[in-house]
Amino acid sequence: MKRSFVFGRVWRLLEGANASGVHRQTILILIVLVASAVVLAVGNGPRLPRVGAAQTSQTAAAEWTFGGRVYEGDLGVELPHSHPLQGVTVSVYGSNNPYPDTGTFIRSTTTDANGWYGLTVYDDDGPYEFYHIRETDPPGYTSVGATTVDGTLRTENWIEYVIPLEGKTLTGNKFWDIGPETPTSTHTPTPTATPTGTVSPTHTPTRTPTPTATPTGEAAREWVVNTTADHDDGECQPLDMSDCTLREAMRIANEQEGPDTILFDIPTDDPGYQDGQWTIRPEAALPDLTGDRLTIGACTEPILVVLDGTLMPAGMNGFVLNGSHQKLLGLILSNWPANGVHITGANAYNNVVACNQILDNLGDGVLIEAGAHHNTVGGSLGRNLISGNSGDGVAITGTGMNYNDVTGNYIGTDVNGTAALGNSDDGVSIVEGAKGNTIGPGNTVANNGRDGVRVEDSGSTGNTITQNSITNNAGLGINNVDGGNNELAPPVITSVTASVSGTACPNCRVEIFSDPADEGKVYEGFTTADGTGNFTWAGTPGGPSVTATATDADGNTSEFTPLYVIYLPIILKNYP
Repeated sequence: MKRSFVFGRVWRLLEGANASGVHRQTILILIVLVASAVVLAVGNGPRLPRVGAAQTSQTAAAEWTFGGRVYEGDLGVELPHSHPLQGVTVSVYGSNNPYPDTGTFIRSTTTDANGWYGLTVYDDDGPYEFYHIRETDPPGYTSVGATTVDGTLRTENWIEYVIPLEGKTLTGNKFWDIGPETPTSTHTPTPTATPTGTVSPTHTPTRTPTPTATPTGEAAREWVVNTTADHDDGECQPLDMSDCTLREAMRIANEQEGPDTILFDIPTDDPGYQDGQWTIRPEAALPDLTGDRLTIGACTEPILVVLDGTLMPAGMNGFVLNGSHQKLLGLILSNWPANGVHITGANAYNNVVACNQILDNLGDGVLIEAGAHHNTVGGSLGRNLISGNSGDGVAITGTGMNYNDVTGNYIGTDVNGTAALGNSDDGVSIVEGAKGNTIGPGNTVANNGRDGVRVEDSGSTGNTITQNSITNNAGLGINNVDGGNNELAPPVITSVTASVSGTACPNCRVEIFSDPADEGKVYEGFTTADGTGNFTWAGTPGGPSVTATATDADGNTSEFTPLYVIYLPIILKNYP
């Protein structure tokens, strides 16, 4: 029963007593008795500790306020170089499941003239295990990122908190949006060439070309690569005038302020065409991608364009991303002397690498380092195939390498996710102080030459590994080394019958897996350990072995438990 409802009824009774002559003292005694009963009921119900203060009495009403600010401008840039946004809707949801489950809407608010917002949740709103703070883009604006102190960044406009909330900073959750008039630098772009014109209708294109006008100002531009050649004569032209190589398109797009898109429309009589694919073989390092809001390629099936590094000098990477809001989509990147994709530098954020096949490179498939943050490998646009590389499949290396997501990829398999095509080292490595990265959901990490996922060094904490298929790796499925993820203790499974029971860190999320051995091939589901660490998952795993991981409130995920073998009864019938 809501407290406001109880006291409202008593107040109306008091007013009625005045009208009918009933003695007020009797009614006042009734108010005291009802108030005492409500306080006792609230005090004995389920509740969470209040943030920032000791809980001195069970009669104190628990509440927590999430707060922060919304800016117009590039991620991480605050006043005076970014402007606060007024009237932006920010909402809080409660859920007993983590991202991507939104949960139940609790309430929303809008930012004030200085961009500030505050959202208060109360004990009788839930209780919930997760609280999701979500910002809604104003009309004409696009979210470019967010920052949080003690929450977990899930997308550009989604921050997640997990209970208990005590001691956590709930304010300081900031969001950034850009709109059509948002300045991104002081440089005024000067068009250096006319992009794509009309192409000949006699060849088979790698995409349906969309002719675009000469770019001016901040208008979106398309640059269409129409040859597999690798020169740069200073211009990017239609085939009836000259040509446009990938190298030329990348250089010209870098010189503009985005958005820019590089697409491919190459005829079948091109020397690089064979068996339905076009292969570009650069002979020198391609330009680093420095232009913000630059997209190369598109998610298509099958993949039509191959970037082959066979002719490159030693140590050269495929694509180097060191701008923001870049997308690398729908390419095959193979045989590079170093890494297939290299995302590097503090200015490399909110980039997406999706729908690619990154194969047989001499370094890592994808290397993220030198302060790059808030990048996505895979995700909603489509999975990558990252296999057969001589280093790691995905390597996230160094301090400042925070809040990168690796989601929905095949790492160490063939294109169907079944046959073995392992990377020589780890499937995914997180080392040298990288924090707050999320591996999952939906990755298949298998057949790799060392560990499936390796988290190494004492500074590499808060890295969440969730809802993946991890199996058949030469080392451990998950290996927390030298203080990685605080070497959080894995759960202990004590019983597998019609449910799975055991012990884990108190209040931790426990994920249950089946595997042929001691990893986690099939994600079965999750539960939450109680305050003493006991857990029970109500379900029947497929086996033949059962394992589990634990994830604490700071996002650290443990290694897998030692395997628990399910022994099935043997029934002998009609045996002589």
